[in-house]
Amino acid sequence: MKAHFSSIDFLRGLAALMVAFFHFTHHQSIHGVLFRKTDLIYKIGDFGQYGVHVFFVISAFVIPYSMLKYNYSISKIGKFLLKRIIRIEPPYLFSIAWIVLSSLIFSWYLGHSIVVDWNRILYHLGYLIPFTNLHWYNDVYWTLAIEFQYYLFIALTFNLFFEKKETIRALGLTFLALAPLLNNEHFLVAYLPVFGLGILGTLKSSKQISKAYFVFWMIIFLGSIIVFKGVTVGIITFFTLVLILKSNINTKMFNFLGEISYSLYLTHGELGGRIIYFILPFILSFSYQSYLLLIFAMFFSIFGAWLFFLLIEKPSKKYSKQIKE
Repeated sequence: MKAHFSSIDFLRGLAALMVAFFHFTHHQSIHGVLFRKTDLIYKIGDFGQYGVHVFFVISAFVIPYSMLKYNYSISKIGKFLLKRIIRIEPPYLFSIAWIVLSSLIFSWYLGHSIVVDWNRILYHLGYLIPFTNLHWYNDVYWTLAIEFQYYLFIALTFNLFFEKKETIRALGLTFLALAPLLNNEHFLVAYLPVFGLGILGTLKSSKQISKAYFVFWMIIFLGSIIVFKGVTVGIITFFTLVLILKSNINTKMFNFLGEISYSLYLTHGELGGRIIYFILPFILSFSYQSYLLLIFAMFFSIFGAWLFFLLIEKPSKKYSKQIKE
C-alpha cells in the first residue's frame, strides 16, 4: 500500500485556510462587520465554509486506509480509539480551556458578571452538545463531534465495507448513500455520503474494487451529496477525492500548513477573530484597511497556530504514534 499521499497535506492546509477565511470575511460583532454581504470578498469567503467537507473526505479516506495498513480487526478497537483520543483530545481540551479563560477575561473587560457554566464545559468533553440546547464554545467544534462519531462508526463497521463478499459491501455502501434520509443535521448520518466518498477512495486505492465498481458508486455518492448537500458540496468533495488519488502536490508552504492545520482550525477564532474584533473599531470601514486587517488576521492566526502546534498538538501526535494498532 502507498505509504504517503502528499496531496493530503496540501488539502488539509487549504481546508484550514478556507475555514479561517470564511470566518474572518464574515466577521460580525458589536463593532460591526469587516465586509458587507455585497462585497466580492465576502462572496468569495462563502466558499470557505466548504473546507469542512474537504476535511470530512480526508478523514474518511485516511482512517480506513490506516486501518487496512495495520490489519485492523474489531479486537483492536480499544487501541484504535485510544490512539485517536490521544491524537485529537489534548489540543481540543486545551482550546476549550483557552476559550473559557478568554471569555472570562473578556467578560471582566466589558464589566459583565463572571460566570462559569460547568454543565456546558462537561457536555463539550464528550461531544454531547447536540443532545442539549447549549451552544458550542467554538463554531468549528460541531465538526469535531461529527469526526469523533465517524471514528466510532468506522471502528464498528470496518469489516462491512472491507468485506470480500460484494453483497455485504454493497449493502454498507447503500446505507451510507441513503443515511441522510434519517434527517438529523447534528449527527454523522447527515454527512455519511461525504464520508462514503472517502471510504470508496480507500477501496479503490487499496485495489479492492474494480474501476467500473468505483465509478458506479462514485456516481451514487455524488448524486446523494448533491441531493442532500447541494451541487457545490458535490463538486468540492469530488475534486478533493480526485486530488487525493491522482495528484502529487508537494510544496513546503502547504506541507507546513497541512502539519498545523488542526491547530489552525481550532485556534483561528481566538487568534485572528479576536484581532479583528479589537482592531475593527479603529479602521475606516469597508476600505483597503479592512483588507489589511484580514491579511494580518490570517498571518497572525498561522503564527499562533504554529506555536499551539509546537506546544500542544505535536506532543499529542508523538504519544499517539507510540500506540501500535
